[in-house]
Amino acid sequence: MNFYRLKDDVEYHNRWYLGDIQGADNWDLLTIRPEVNKVLKVEIYKDGDEMDFTLTEVYGVPIVSDRIEKILKGISNIIFIPLLIKNKICKNQYFVMVI
Repeated sequence: MNFYRLKDDVEYHNRWYLGDIQGADNWDLLTIRPEVNKVLKVEIYKDGDEMDFTLTEVYGVPIVSDRIEKILKGISNIIFIPLLIKNKICKNQYFVMVI
């Protein structure tokens, strides 16, 4: 079995930072496979450039763009929950990545 580690590039100039996810318990998104039947929302903690992979500020919940979702979609035990970035028009669709 192969293992991979995705890291948030906190040194990226003018990057965004995302706050807590609304509509689900953030801790549950890291520890269990929650039953979510709606689009989740997240506010921007600090506005900047969109990132293909980032972690939320407090709990470190993984957020991925549709490009990363398409690459990882076939891997078992990973689910993607649609995510709306509040108060920002984004070029990409975003997802919470639950492992």
